[in-house]
Amino acid sequence: MKRILAKNAAAIALLSALCLVAQSPQGNAARGKDLFVKDACYQCHGREGQGGAAGSRIAPHPIALKSLIAYVRHPAGQMPPVTAKVVSDADLADIYAFLETIPDPKPVRDIPLLNEGTGPSKPGRSDATAPLPDGKGKEIVATKCTPCHRLDKIGESHRSQFEWQNLVNTMVVKGARLAPEEVSGVVGYLSANFGVGENASGKSDLAPKSKQTQPLVLTGAIPLPQVEGRIDHFGLDPKGRLFISALGNNTEEVIDISAGRRIYSIAGIPKPQGVVYSAELNKLFVGSDEGKLYIYDGTSFDLITSIDFGDDVDNLRYDAASKRVYVGYGDDEGGAIAIVDAATNQRLDLEFKLGAHPESFQLEAHGPNIYVNLPDLKQIAVINRETGAITRWTMTLESNFPMALDEADHRLFVITHLPPQLAVLDTKSGRMLAALPCVQNSDDVYFDSARHRIYVPGGEGFIDVFGRRGADNYRLLARIPSAVGARTAGYFGKGRKGFEVLYVAVPARADHGAEVLIYTVQN
Repeated sequence: MKRILAKNAAAIALLSALCLVAQSPQGNAARGKDLFVKDACYQCHGREGQGGAAGSRIAPHPIALKSLIAYVRHPAGQMPPVTAKVVSDADLADIYAFLETIPDPKPVRDIPLLNEGTGPSKPGRSDATAPLPDGKGKEIVATKCTPCHRLDKIGESHRSQFEWQNLVNTMVVKGARLAPEEVSGVVGYLSANFGVGENASGKSDLAPKSKQTQPLVLTGAIPLPQVEGRIDHFGLDPKGRLFISALGNNTEEVIDISAGRRIYSIAGIPKPQGVVYSAELNKLFVGSDEGKLYIYDGTSFDLITSIDFGDDVDNLRYDAASKRVYVGYGDDEGGAIAIVDAATNQRLDLEFKLGAHPESFQLEAHGPNIYVNLPDLKQIAVINRETGAITRWTMTLESNFPMALDEADHRLFVITHLPPQLAVLDTKSGRMLAALPCVQNSDDVYFDSARHRIYVPGGEGFIDVFGRRGADNYRLLARIPSAVGARTAGYFGKGRKGFEVLYVAVPARADHGAEVLIYTVQN
């Protein structure tokens, strides 16, 4: 789940110039490949380090290991610094060893996706050699796109700016050699000249017509001083406290919502991830990537006890009716959902073996089912808590991480990373009803039942807001700016003062401290 964000090709190029010859580290390439995914390097740099819209190319032929470590620790631009507490030098050596094993990409003409539409012109179409319209980005399209794509094919493919962005991102993932600034130029040119609706005149179809139409409005920010590294999941005390797992800082941050400030920081939690609070018992439960569940007193924040699950305690869910904490833990064949009695702090014998690490999961409030994302298996597991039966749905999209549930209408919302999509599934059949392009690098998704909206924060620097019209007609309502790296959030419905708020975590950057952005929900 760990992801490193980057968007600075110039800085990488500078480092490459400083160290033209890469050195061979004593690293474990197989472990490095696992870390490259687990620490989410691939989210910005691609599965094979080829780069993309959010990150520069880092393979094949990576820069020298010492230069790579120096840049990760003290980056330029919008990439957040990554300390050794989050990714050690030994981990980086293993990642580097993996990068060195990546071969040169196939020639573009050997990649089917990049050759769609090539070949002789067909009757009834415009000349495949017709000149491109003038405009900013024309040169990039002419040199990088037309060698594989016919102009008449491009001219017939009228898409929104958002659709062009998703298509170009997909091509980069598949091997297209485009630097981040070139991706922006290609998308801007194509949406301006081959767009739809208002895009035909150069406007983005996502541009709001007025501030009043925006579903989310930025209304504040809460600083998190001295918090470094990646920020993971949120928890809520209904009486007005927000809990934030600062994974890269090894702390659990406690926020007083009314005061708009941090009031406590629980130290000594190795890479905290999931967090839930039991209001009835006044206990805080925090999962650690190192394999333990920590249980704290909700007033003093003294440690009551910890339970060792062995590996990667990740997402947590609390069932207030049964006073049980559901714990997603383990990797590979040891992955499971375990149960802890919140009143006694005891781990129950009952657990559900899944055969892979469970990512986000959701509990039915009025039914027996637990829906679990299993990205390593490309599956969603459906667990019946009463019978123990497990049904599995196969995903056609890859890397299904965040999940939200609309229990009343039997809909499950899953965010995938390859490609970045919002998938809508029928919980009665497991059938996928819709799949829409969405913001990249998301680690949370929330369903707003009152407005039938879905909120998707993404490390790309935006929050995508989707709405529903009719039974299953979902569409993008707005793309709200946030910050690069802001991929986790908390949405808990109506607060104590009657407002509904989406909290978005922004990790520290080179020029700005960590903070929580506050977006007020608009009707």
